[in-house]
Amino acid sequence: MEDKLLLERLYRISGILTAEPDSSSYALVSRALFHCDQDVRERAIFIGGLRWADPLILSCFIGAITVGLESVDDNRRLMVESLVSATLRGKLDAISIGSWLRTVIGSSDVNSLQAKAAYIGFLRIKGEISTAEFASLDYDDVVVDSSVLS
Repeated sequence: MEDKLLLERLYRISGILTAEPDSSSYALVSRALFHCDQDVRERAIFIGGLRWADPLILSCFIGAITVGLESVDDNRRLMVESLVSATLRGKLDAISIGSWLRTVIGSSDVNSLQAKAAYIGFLRIKGEISTAEFASLDYDDVVVDSSVLS
């Protein structure tokens, strides 16, 4: 029951259109990133990474993916997409994130959503995939081309 209430609170927070969260919302989302329930973590990733593009939360995503802290492939995909989105909005350095994405591609199972998101994200940062192309993308059809690593 407690997890359900937490998820409801997170859904309410995600509906508030603000780039500057209040301190209690920020604390709740930050704690939820490490919750045992994958749906709670997913909502927190969406809010902190995509909605707020918070630099501290985004840096946690880099660490979580790099050390393998997040066990759910779909959540790792969302983390990568958040980092790419923030980069495309000028909130993160494109060269640094692009280099990190190459590392993620090279160290991941190429059939994972994480690797596919890193590959597509790398191409998006390079300007080789438009927003419209990304919006219509089906990850099932994505084949990771490791030649981008060179």
